[in-house]
Amino acid sequence: MSLGPSEWSLGLDEDNILVVVRQEKRNLHDFIESEKGVLSVETIVALGWDIIGALNSIHSHGLVHRNLHSGNILVDTDDDENYGGYHSAVILDLGFYGSPEKETDILYKRRYVYGVLPFVAPEVLRGNEHTAKSDIYSFEMILWTMLLGEAPWRNEHFNAKLARSIVEGNRPGCPLFTPPFLYEIVKKCWELDPNNRPTSEEINKRFEILESAIHDDFNELEIYGQQVNADNERKRWVTHNTCAQKYKIHALSSLSSTRIPIVEN
Repeated sequence: MSLGPSEWSLGLDEDNILVVVRQEKRNLHDFIESEKGVLSVETIVALGWDIIGALNSIHSHGLVHRNLHSGNILVDTDDDENYGGYHSAVILDLGFYGSPEKETDILYKRRYVYGVLPFVAPEVLRGNEHTAKSDIYSFEMILWTMLLGEAPWRNEHFNAKLARSIVEGNRPGCPLFTPPFLYEIVKKCWELDPNNRPTSEEINKRFEILESAIHDDFNELEIYGQQVNADNERKRWVTHNTCAQKYKIHALSSLSSTRIPIVEN
């Protein structure tokens, strides 16, 4: 829930504390565009851990967010060279999260859902209620966005045809230069059957291990090697692609939450 167009926002940190933060015009897709569409693996893991930590706090209280997408992730950037630069993330749009039992509002009675289509779980597009596992699908699409540096399905019209394609199991594929340890998480989180997706607690523990491996744990040389290889490939890609990658989408689509018709059988 924003308190202003670009100045102040409400968010939830990883300890489930409601915070008011000064917004420096940096939702996730603004941040990605400012980085020319290329984030380091270290940054992706740091932001991913912040996001899944906050989501785990929501879920641990029996709540679900229900409208998680790149536009309501706020990235705070500290470029102080004395600290090597630092990025952190909080989840916004708190007005939507609540207990799963409360989904009796008019949006559902009229047979449509509310959200940004690429981030809405397939079972929700079919008309089922949001659950913690549908939040996990949304988190995965946020992770995918950071890995590729652009919105999922950005060249597609966010319409009924795309919604049906998602419901039928189509996914946007593996982003370029993705280390296997992160793509493994992506694949588990976008499973068509929500029961096969991991919990936020499980993912949070995995990100804790990854963060330690990248910064401290030299026993995890395989993870460190995957990170270095992915970052080197990203640097080479930027060198040979002089045009900054823009966070743009299909002309008829929107990254703002809209009403989406339910996919009928």
